[in-house]
Amino acid sequence: WYQRRVRATSPEQNGAAAPDESAVFAVLEALLGGSVEEKGAALMSALNILREDRLINEDNSYDLLSAILCCVEDQDGELVNKSIKVMNKFLVYQPKYTMAHSEEIIAKITRAKVSLASGDNTIFQVLVSTFGEETIINIVLPMLQNEPS
Repeated sequence: WYQRRVRATSPEQNGAAAPDESAVFAVLEALLGGSVEEKGAALMSALNILREDRLINEDNSYDLLSAILCCVEDQDGELVNKSIKVMNKFLVYQPKYTMAHSEEIIAKITRAKVSLASGDNTIFQVLVSTFGEETIINIVLPMLQNEPS
């Protein structure tokens, strides 16, 4: 569904696309349909896009957020680590576009970090500073209670 939606809203369909729109769309396309190597390169491009405040807007922010979160759920541990780092920067550089999606972000990041069991937990500090402790507890606690013993 999501890949069809992104392709259906390709900026090229409306005539000549602005260079910024094409850059964002190219990143989305690679994140959603590329190889692991292409996704890794696209994550680095996404990082540059996130730094450029003018490239992210209401229309494309959720598409990019969702594409990064798809990489968070990938089977490749290195790609998951990269995508968590980029998600960290998304929360830092563009917090206004993440607030409405706190539950999805927190749940996917928590699941990914638990499966990786890596030592770097700075993403949780950023999640707490972005969404607040109470929000995180309200999302993570039910997840933990539903885990099989």
